[in-house]
Amino acid sequence: MIPGWAIRVGRAVAKGLLGSGEDGRNILKAVVFIILGMIALFVALITAFPTVLLYLPLADEDRLGMFYDVVRDYGKDKIEIPWEEVAAVWGALYDQDYSRVSRAGIEELAGHWVERQEEKVKDEQGKTHTKVTYILRGFDDVMDDLGMTDGQKEQAGRLLMGLKSGGITVRDGWTASPAGGWLWPVPAEYSVASRITCPYGYRMDPIDHTPSFHHGVDIGVPEGTAVYAVRKGTIRNISEDRIYGINITLQSGMYIIRYAHLSGVLVNEGDAVKKGEIIARSGNTGRSTGPHLHFEVKFMGKYVNPLNFY
Repeated sequence: MIPGWAIRVGRAVAKGLLGSGEDGRNILKAVVFIILGMIALFVALITAFPTVLLYLPLADEDRLGMFYDVVRDYGKDKIEIPWEEVAAVWGALYDQDYSRVSRAGIEELAGHWVERQEEKVKDEQGKTHTKVTYILRGFDDVMDDLGMTDGQKEQAGRLLMGLKSGGITVRDGWTASPAGGWLWPVPAEYSVASRITCPYGYRMDPIDHTPSFHHGVDIGVPEGTAVYAVRKGTIRNISEDRIYGINITLQSGMYIIRYAHLSGVLVNEGDAVKKGEIIARSGNTGRSTGPHLHFEVKFMGKYVNPLNFY
């Protein structure tokens, strides 16, 4: 509660600055309105901050793709260095800050996976030569060599698991539990872990077989399954292309939600839709390997893991 003396001082200052007439009162109302608006925006941003902090991907696809490209070309004597291990160790060493990634830095780090061995051998003339061979070192040996702490090793292991598993996988027995005004985008029988056919995160592309970032989650459902508006909002875009196939974009406040690989659309651009309204039918259009719904979410312009809301 604001003390009485503070209220009286505030009134006196306002009166002195703005006067006591109608114009002064209008200006004071405008100032109060602006201040309250700023407070509301501040509270909204503070509330949303943990979402932004927790849901940003570990690194964008270009930077992680750099690990794949550089490490693939670095190996000596045809040794194939696991690029995922190099990327995981970098993330653990720099607390998941990939902003400083460079080709030279990746090459230097990748060098720890290759051990040079020398052996003295004699040729047919009896002359002694030095034979140089290279061997691939193990993940644990490299981390020991780098002097990583137990905490860093544990973090590297988690990052490696995520990269190798093809994204941020859900635990066995997981069932969607919508929170914060969200709804699962398809009927409830398709809301279990086994229906998440491809999670959010970095993966090996199932068609190109190269690293790529999967910006949403794929939910395995039969073609023609009802697709719901997960939040109330406005249909901003309906389109069809070779990647997403038939797809819909729904805007709900600061969230941009995309549904892709659809077989049909039941709404029009500009429509206001309610949470739970059927807006489309799932399908297998575009760049797809089978019937499913691709479901992705952006918050304030940044991709986030849709499953964080369930």
